[in-house]
Amino acid sequence: MKRAKKMGLVLTMASVFIVVVLMVFFSPGASFAISSDIQNQIAALENENDDIQKGYNDLNGDIGKYNIVEKQLEADISDNEAKREPISNKVSALNSEKESINSDVAAYNAECGGRTFYFDRGERPAYERCVSIKNSAETRVQSWEARHTQVQNEIDAFNEAATGLKQKTEEQKTALANLNDREKQLQAREAAWIRKYNLLINSPAFRQLVTAEGIAKECKKMAEHGDLEGAHRCLQGIWDGANPR
Repeated sequence: MKRAKKMGLVLTMASVFIVVVLMVFFSPGASFAISSDIQNQIAALENENDDIQKGYNDLNGDIGKYNIVEKQLEADISDNEAKREPISNKVSALNSEKESINSDVAAYNAECGGRTFYFDRGERPAYERCVSIKNSAETRVQSWEARHTQVQNEIDAFNEAATGLKQKTEEQKTALANLNDREKQLQAREAAWIRKYNLLINSPAFRQLVTAEGIAKECKKMAEHGDLEGAHRCLQGIWDGANPR
């Protein structure tokens, strides 16, 4: 089974920090204006963040579907393999019975084959014995052939199922490889997003903006340490003129 994947914590926290900054700078009555260049960069990061998150959601949905198929496939393989030994036992039993039947036929041929019976010489009992042996052998052969056909059908069904399951296993391998490729692509996009985020928040223009009245020292620190509520209150407090604590 493949485990579901989540967007990285760093990406999540970084995107939340940008959201908090946007809420303050774009809120009515904000004291500072964001340049169009920074606005565009933030908007691009937000859009890409949403797209990456959607990618993870879609990936997890497909991982769920993959796991359902994988679980069913494992059950089907187990069920089919459980038939192998009983079929093998039936084949062994048929082979043993075939040897017994061949022995009976050989005994019949030795005792009765090509023989002419003379009833007037008292050979009727011998004749009747040979007829009985012959009829019994024919009945056994007919029964054996019917069971042989049945077992052969079971073998064919087993092999057909095994071939289908092998093909399904290969399809699952391909599906898993595709899921892993998508995961790597998302991780690469996530890493690229973090680099863009770091470039933005470390750029002179953004630093000048967010350091106004202690945003970088107070609010950003809170957001980066996971106190998102505190970061929001901090930023809002700065614009409202309140104590950011």
